[in-house]
Amino acid sequence: MHMNEMNVALTELIDKRNHLATLSYSDTKYDELEEVLHELEDDFLDEYGEYMDKVLTQVHEKNFPESDVLSPIAYLAKKYAVKNTHPDGTVEYNIPAKDGVWVEAYAYPNKDIRLILLANPPRLVMHFDKGIQKEVWNADKDHVVS
Repeated sequence: MHMNEMNVALTELIDKRNHLATLSYSDTKYDELEEVLHELEDDFLDEYGEYMDKVLTQVHEKNFPESDVLSPIAYLAKKYAVKNTHPDGTVEYNIPAKDGVWVEAYAYPNKDIRLILLANPPRLVMHFDKGIQKEVWNADKDHVVS
């Protein structure tokens, strides 16, 4: 698996989602940009969907066995806020607490936890209601962590 290419595709998806989030539904560019975003999502799924399904299944089995595995696109936030831009151009993101897929984690009973797909590098993080994040998969390491 070419993680660099996957990261580029994921970053492009995030950029388009962020751009779409700045437009109102009445904006003449909204429908056009939404169509471009859907095409990028389809391309991402065609290229990386099978791999990400396997990763998500492993993550769910290890950390969230009672929660259903959804399409990899479902794990993207609606909007990502730029937290930091590094000298090499990579971007760190903040995510709203209510974005991502709600999961039930036995290790954290009575906690509102969302599972979110991030870029730079591609990774899945548990996002707790108070903004705390815990990584459960990282493409650079290519293994599921708990």
